[in-house]
Amino acid sequence: KAQHAPQDWFAEVLTIDDTRDEVGQPIVPEAELSRIRRDQEMTEEEIQQEFYCNFIGAMEGLIYGQEMARAATEGRIRHVPFDPMLDVETWWDFGRDDANAIWFVQRLRKERRFIDFRQGRFKDLPYWVKVCRDWATERKAVFSGHYTGWDAVVHDFAGKTRIQAAVELKLFPAFTPAPKRNPMECFDAVRRVFPNYYFDAVNCEDGIKALRGLKRVYDADNRCFKNEVLHTWASNPCDAIRNG
Repeated sequence: KAQHAPQDWFAEVLTIDDTRDEVGQPIVPEAELSRIRRDQEMTEEEIQQEFYCNFIGAMEGLIYGQEMARAATEGRIRHVPFDPMLDVETWWDFGRDDANAIWFVQRLRKERRFIDFRQGRFKDLPYWVKVCRDWATERKAVFSGHYTGWDAVVHDFAGKTRIQAAVELKLFPAFTPAPKRNPMECFDAVRRVFPNYYFDAVNCEDGIKALRGLKRVYDADNRCFKNEVLHTWASNPCDAIRNG
């Protein structure tokens, strides 16, 4: 709240890398931190929380906890405006009873700029195609690609795939479906490129909450998290981001 309303609040995050005494020496020397790690006085999650203000990363079982915390610390969750000089991509995860999720993304060299996010339930494909077309018309944007999950090639009751249906609805270019892969492998792939991700804090607020909330399944018998994602409200936006 404070970060989004700087005219009303003062907010500052200082890690041990930023805090020094009156003569410029670190408050917590590197040798002391090394000793804490060596003697296992704190877990790495606790160290990240207490010394680096990384509170999200301390929450066990999160898929993107560390990545989202680092994005916030590095200032990659902020105002990210639409650039009329760049084309726009949409990254989808289809849903009706579950939420249909769409990220609006622009690429600049290695950067992936998430400039907008839309989701909703109980709406069919024609509704979401119209959302995208209206979005582009309002901004005079040009779409360079629409990326979806593998289920874009599944035939519906009318015998059409979503790719065919979207083309008939005049959404161009045609959907590009991702291959069917193990979700956890996809999440690992996303984590590797996450340092290149920038999110608009306002327009992508719901998507950001989902990325911060996606968790693995907890195994109560063995008191550990499984290598399996927990399907919740956060799943669809996170599935959409791995389809891009």
